Amino acid sequence: AVTNISSFKDPEFSGTVYKKIIVIAHFNQLDRKSYIESQFQTLLSAQADVVVMRHIDIFPPTRKYEPEEVVEKLRRHNIDGMVVVALTDYWTSKRYVPRTTSTYGSGNVYGNSYYYSQNTYSYGGYYSSSPNARFKIKLIDAKSGKTAWVASAQTKGDQFATFKTIINSLSRKTVEGLVGNNLVSRRKK
Repeated sequence: AVTNISSFKDPEFSGTVYKKIIVIAHFNQLDRKSYIESQFQTLLSAQADVVVMRHIDIFPPTRKYEPEEVVEKLRRHNIDGMVVVALTDYWTSKRYVPRTTSTYGSGNVYGNSYYYSQNTYSYGGYYSSSPNARFKIKLIDAKSGKTAWVASAQTKGDQFATFKTIINSLSRKTVEGLVGNNLVSRRKK
């Protein structure tokens, strides 16, 4: 899968480097929410000098939280930034793979006889579907509640792409954006 991302960093946060981030995936399907948050946690932790927590671990989806409780939990965990990932559009692209036929033959002479054999192979003649998705990603400053960085991304998969393929591509590009904009410190090698 290939992800194209465009982003904007608020100049007010030009000197801000986040040290402890919570990843929040706005998905109703718990398996997808968990996978997205885990993938972002893994990549951010590997490439940046930042502690990353999953929303699903801090705020179990079995409960409702009042705004005051959310602020208190964020403060208790010393979270200074929130990465919010939301799917804004999803569709599949279909293309027809035309049918092609190839015939291969060979012949041999044995004495006065000629022996010939051939094989015919057919390919194509079907439709192929490829997933596409658009996302909006924000880094929100936990202290002020203001958006420090915002990005829109479009990920295109091939006919073999799965949900995980799409998210892996998205998370790689998002982490590159966060590190590239100096919102988190690059991990020393």
